[in-house]
Amino acid sequence: MSSRNSPELESISDDSMDQSPLRDPDSELFSYRCAGYSPIQIMGSDYNRLKDDDELNDNLIVFYMRYCLEKLRQNNEDDAKRYYLFDSFFYQKLSDMNSRNRNKVYETMSRWIKVDLLEFRYIFVPICEDQHWYLVQIINPAAIINNPPDCHIAVYDSIAPKFKHSSAVRILKNLLIDYVKDVKGKIIPKSVRIPHSIVNTPKQLNTVDCGVYILHFIETFMENSSVHEQKIVDKETDEDQWNPTALPTKRQTILEIIKNIEAEYQTQSC
Repeated sequence: MSSRNSPELESISDDSMDQSPLRDPDSELFSYRCAGYSPIQIMGSDYNRLKDDDELNDNLIVFYMRYCLEKLRQNNEDDAKRYYLFDSFFYQKLSDMNSRNRNKVYETMSRWIKVDLLEFRYIFVPICEDQHWYLVQIINPAAIINNPPDCHIAVYDSIAPKFKHSSAVRILKNLLIDYVKDVKGKIIPKSVRIPHSIVNTPKQLNTVDCGVYILHFIETFMENSSVHEQKIVDKETDEDQWNPTALPTKRQTILEIIKNIEAEYQTQSC
């Protein structure tokens, strides 16, 4: 991966205040539950990745996405119901199927979809390609049925200054079209135009924090979704709207959250 320097941000990987020891990589720290999703086990190896300034893995990405959603649910349950979070393995499988057998993509992937996607306002899809995390968001997916221009696909990338994820957008658009045909009986041509854009976000300072950045973007979006949505669909996003001052300590923030949940889990287990 490459990186682009930004004068506004300091290193995101400063954990000088954290003197806690590394964990046994094979130990289970806790099992995290988010309503509507299967439990996820956080291991010592996950903790160590954060503390060692290593790249985030699938487990950490999925955990913190769900943590953000659960936090939102506690503050505003109705708002939380507007979100659906695919795990990071979903797009990996979807992309693999598109490469191997496009005729059976939806037949295979439909088994992964356990909800009505059209009931949600926002769908987040974390993607890792070439050891780089980026994020795709589908806004207002139900609009594809009667008014496709009101559906929007946004890409968050903490490295790329220009749009370069046309393949992911196409694959997810086609999946949504096949889904509508399956559950609604509505045939939408694959040539339909759905607006898409690259979101203007802060850019990472190193080669390892792409995962931390996409988690920050999800959390920040959830804190003020209506404002962020409007700027995205109007293609008027700017770096400042994503609370860049919180990024230098984001890794440490996630680490502290894991430590707190671990302590609660151990107390409940006693």
